[in-house]
Amino acid sequence: MHSYVLTVKDILHSFERFETIIITPQIIKDAIDCSIINKLSFWDALIVIAAESTKFETLWSEDLIDGQMI
Repeated sequence: MHSYVLTVKDILHSFERFETIIITPQIIKDAIDCSIINKLSFWDALIVIAAESTKFETLWSEDLIDGQMI
């Protein structure tokens, strides 16, 4: 097997430690509300709401303000 295939497989394997969130209709509704209340884009609000549905402690995003509490 080529070395680049092993490298790609190693990278994909490293993703397994991340939790996968299924976007439900309720998460979408909550994201719409979050977007309106906090004056965020829908997509930023969706990230916030999806993260909130997990046991996250810190959310890293290039689009939110440093230290912003939502």
